Amino acid sequence: MNSFGIVTHGCRESSAKEGISTQSGGTVGDGSMKLYWSNVGILVAAFAQYEKWLAPILAPAGQTNWTASVDITFWRHSWVGK
Repeated sequence: MNSFGIVTHGCRESSAKEGISTQSGGTVGDGSMKLYWSNVGILVAAFAQYEKWLAPILAPAGQTNWTASVDITFWRHSWVGK
């Protein structure tokens, strides 16, 4: 396995108008980033996302959320002789 690295990012924004299913409307916006890095016998994957939303039916003020994860995969047979 050769070394490689990949970085991707994304963002979105959405809104809902007042109506039957959303009595008071709402908005949501987020941004995220993913990172993949690999070298002989190891893969590291990381993810982070920030989200900001306003939905008066759920909370009277705007809310923010962060989430992140890191995964490390190690293939032992790549480091130790078979």
